[in-house]
Amino acid sequence: YSCYITITDRYSCYLTMTDRYSCYPTITDRYSCYLTIIDRYSCYITMTDRSIQFCYITITDRYSCYPTITGRYSCYLTITDRCSCYITITDRYSCYLTITDRYSCYITITDRYSCYLTITDRYSCYLTITDRYSFYITITGRYSCYITITGRYSCYLTITDRYSCYLTMTDRYSCYLTITDRYSFYITFTDRYSWLLPTITGRYSCYLTITDRYRCYLTITDRYSCYITITDRYSCYLTVTDRYSCYLTMTDRNSCYLTMTDRYSCYLTITDRCSFYITFTDRYSC
Repeated sequence: YSCYITITDRYSCYLTMTDRYSCYPTITDRYSCYLTIIDRYSCYITMTDRSIQFCYITITDRYSCYPTITGRYSCYLTITDRCSCYITITDRYSCYLTITDRYSCYITITDRYSCYLTITDRYSCYLTITDRYSFYITITGRYSCYITITGRYSCYLTITDRYSCYLTMTDRYSCYLTITDRYSFYITFTDRYSWLLPTITGRYSCYLTITDRYRCYLTITDRYSCYITITDRYSCYLTVTDRYSCYLTMTDRNSCYLTMTDRYSCYLTITDRCSFYITFTDRYSC
């Protein structure tokens, strides 16, 4: 039943629990440290110094928890139970989080713009933001979805289920869309004014409307419908209305909204070059 806690900043605090009921704290500075043992497994410690380095820890069961606060920005937390959790904040921008249970979650924020998220459960999700413009997301479940935004104008979307959909925008004017199910559809925009008309190889209907230089409306009305609308140079709206729905909206150069409304829902919003919000609303939320 041993527990060791060490706060390694210039105002250190050392705590050692060597058996079920014994607890030996050591305070090496003038600031206060409070320790309370509630029962066989519960332990509360609070360290309230004058600086920003506050440390609050609660151990409520037999599984151990080790925090370390090394400075104004650095924080290390480890919970070594059957559903382990590791978090590390090394500076203002860096953050590392790992949950190593059978539904694992890894998140890393390495600077102002970079963000890496990995959820390795049966419905896996991988997210990477490498700079102001680049964005990568991959959902590798039974109905997978791949999206990549590699610059101001590039966008790649792939849904690799049995009713697959591939969208690629390589620059300001080029756009490639392919739905490779048994009722296939192909569309390619090669420049400002050239339009390669779609090809429909199945009984389901497909409608393409071009109203002006920039407006394009596409509708596929099969049982797994897909709607895409390009209303100007930068706006793009994509909706896949099957039971594993996916909604993508790009309202300008910087904004991108992705919504997946299945039982393992995922909401993604990029509001500008720097901001990013993601929410997972299933029972394994992150």
